[in-house]
Amino acid sequence: MHTMIYVSPKGEDWWTGHLPVPTDDGQDGPIKSLRAALRRARHLRRDGAIPGPVTIWLDEGRYPLSFPLELGAEDYGSCHIRAYPDTQPVIDGGIPIVGWTPCTFNDRPAWRSDVTSLLLEFGPFRSLFVNGQRAQRARWPSEDVLWIERAPDVPASFGPDTTTELVRGQSRFIAHAGDLDAIPDWYGAEVAMLNRWVHEWLPVKSYDSSTRTVTLKVPTRLYMRTEYADTKKTTRYWIENVSAGFLKSGDWYLDERERVCYYLPRDGETPDTVEIVAPVLQQWLRIMGTPDQPAGGLRFTGITFRHADWQPPCNRAVWWDPYRDASEWAPCDSFRAFKEVNHADPRRDAGTVPQAAFNLPGAIHLEYARDCVFTRCCMEHTGYYAIGFGRGCRGHHLDGNTLMDLGAGGIIMNGDTTNRDPSVYTGHSQFINNRIHGGGQVFRAGCGIAILNAERVTLAHNEIFDQTYSGISCGWEWGFTEQVSRAHCITKNHIHHIGQRGGMSDMGGIYLLGPQPGTLVDGNFVHDIACAAYGGFGIYPDEGSSFLIIQNNVVWRVRSDGLHDHMGRQNVIRNNIFACCGEHGVCFARPPRNRWVSHPPEGGLFLHNIVVSNGAPVLFESLAYQSANPYACDLNCYWDLSALAPAFRVRLAPDIQACAKGQSGTLADRQQAGQDTHSIAGNPLFADLASGDFHWPPASPAAKLGIRPIDLSDVGPQPKSEQ
Repeated sequence: MHTMIYVSPKGEDWWTGHLPVPTDDGQDGPIKSLRAALRRARHLRRDGAIPGPVTIWLDEGRYPLSFPLELGAEDYGSCHIRAYPDTQPVIDGGIPIVGWTPCTFNDRPAWRSDVTSLLLEFGPFRSLFVNGQRAQRARWPSEDVLWIERAPDVPASFGPDTTTELVRGQSRFIAHAGDLDAIPDWYGAEVAMLNRWVHEWLPVKSYDSSTRTVTLKVPTRLYMRTEYADTKKTTRYWIENVSAGFLKSGDWYLDERERVCYYLPRDGETPDTVEIVAPVLQQWLRIMGTPDQPAGGLRFTGITFRHADWQPPCNRAVWWDPYRDASEWAPCDSFRAFKEVNHADPRRDAGTVPQAAFNLPGAIHLEYARDCVFTRCCMEHTGYYAIGFGRGCRGHHLDGNTLMDLGAGGIIMNGDTTNRDPSVYTGHSQFINNRIHGGGQVFRAGCGIAILNAERVTLAHNEIFDQTYSGISCGWEWGFTEQVSRAHCITKNHIHHIGQRGGMSDMGGIYLLGPQPGTLVDGNFVHDIACAAYGGFGIYPDEGSSFLIIQNNVVWRVRSDGLHDHMGRQNVIRNNIFACCGEHGVCFARPPRNRWVSHPPEGGLFLHNIVVSNGAPVLFESLAYQSANPYACDLNCYWDLSALAPAFRVRLAPDIQACAKGQSGTLADRQQAGQDTHSIAGNPLFADLASGDFHWPPASPAAKLGIRPIDLSDVGPQPKSEQ
């Protein structure tokens, strides 16, 4: 027997919910709130009044939350929460701000609203949304970024090639003359610092105008260094939450001392024509079990989750949770090898977590949960990731969802590492047909999808774009350290326009890290990858990524390298296209032995690939780190579109000094050295490379080498029947 519970904004929480519309006498009908409907389903199940599962139907309308919905082990398998047909019910973590009146602020016509009651009940908010668009919190400068002049506590030996610990942060920096003179009031100010591949949030302790020294309440996570080697620019930053930056239409500013919110309206906006919403929750939904009693078995179909806020996370090595007391934050072993090698103190607070914003949860948060399904849902306007899977999460399925305007990224799955009980391993899930975009709004180091310390996850037919850091990040642990990650399937994803909109450095359309035996990267279309200063790669196996199969992918129009294999080991790279890449078509990077590599990398196979450049080297093989088994390359088709350069160029470097000098060679030189014996320098005759048509005729040299055509017609989300 299947039980139905109906929910509608027109209902009452004291009604039974057994009827979709109210009775004529007003004594029964749908339940008004989802929270009350879940409570009723729980009571009916506990009392034995229903023998089977429950479907909770949500009617069109808004369902506001003042604190997160929480489901536990007692709710396992109890509910399917779904929208009425042809409706879009909204679970909303925001509260509209009303009572706007005209005022003048910074000599500009603005609006103000007294938010005393909201602050007393929920505390300060860090985000604001106007007519469904994220508004910019007042910042200096209002647009673009500043550059630190220098960090006085960085030893003189620090530089781009330093071997000093990366995590030796600094607590102050010197601003350039005139950069910060316009800020008279530093109350509540925060430095937002873009430091290579991390985005630091650093509360300001003080500013000394005589020395132009900004002193921070916590040190940076990474030391401040020159990021832009060609211009000698240092680290990017801006100052957020300062009234001096309240200058541009669409800006907002919260004066916590006066308990007043200010907004600078855009042309044509009036208080009667805009809806201004402040998020009061950081998470909408928490599905929380324990190792002995997992939660889960729940389904969500057609639901929109909207408006969630953020706060800077605790950046110690703990399982940080904004809704748990600090005494409940258990030690987290993620980043274990990095911490040990760098002698990082796990108790030290810092500006942020390194890389991929991996310490952030989701606005929907699951822990020790199994077998949940989200289908055709929308998750938007978040402060963290849209949905996060923590320890002990397995068997989950996300299909056909839209995740957009995201504080960090779309999906994060981060489980325990190898020194934990295997019974709480995370993985065995499928994330398919999802559209993820507009990430990095708050934490620019967030990824479209991040799969860390997990196993056997399928990422298929997703579209990921407009992300400020990597599109997909998969794996964890630097070097050849044993880790949980293995047997992932990353296939038929469309990943494009990554690293733009103020993006980061050292990133990839698909980023891989550490040994991942059995992981397959197959049939993906990756294009238009940018970066801030360096490292805008298409496919990026980093720091000892090993035992991967990378095949049938097309990488096109990327800022740096189409493939950047950094210290990889025993990877098979076959039947891919790397075209129109800015620095190198393919790079096998073997820098001097670093701190994470316990023994030399061993090459793999690079076979049946097409590499097309436009003036850049098609292949850069850095041999500074000598390996007895370099990559074996053969049966590849190389071509250079540039009329000003040789048809084929390779940089050959027997040592690090030669690498720096950038020696070049030809295909004949390479073949004489024993590589690419049967490869050719020939035009693959793509149908229309400029527009991304990679078909070729039977007469193509690629066909003669046995390279198989790559079908891109089914990349990205696929249409499917209604469920």
